[in-house]
Amino acid sequence: MTASGAGPAKDPARIRAMFDQIAPRYDLLNHLLSLGRDIAWRRRAARRVAALAPPGPVLDAATGTGDLLLALDRALPVGVPAPCCCGPTPADSPSPTPRWPR
Repeated sequence: MTASGAGPAKDPARIRAMFDQIAPRYDLLNHLLSLGRDIAWRRRAARRVAALAPPGPVLDAATGTGDLLLALDRALPVGVPAPCCCGPTPADSPSPTPRWPR
């Protein structure tokens, strides 16, 4: 047990460290293994959200590495909040910097 009362598998610091280690390679691996399909579904989802009238703010509460947020930000005329609870944020990553908020 850890000081937080969680077992080793549920220790927040350990989970955060694991995500920090995986995040830099996750997007690349996802793109390669899906043969780019992950990019296509994100673009399609962003276009569908943008087609809603009137488009309003969007919140991706489980943003992960931020790829969906980047697609939404490109497709929407409104700012897209970028919540982050742990690990490197898209703005910290070497990938294109999101334009949040507008």
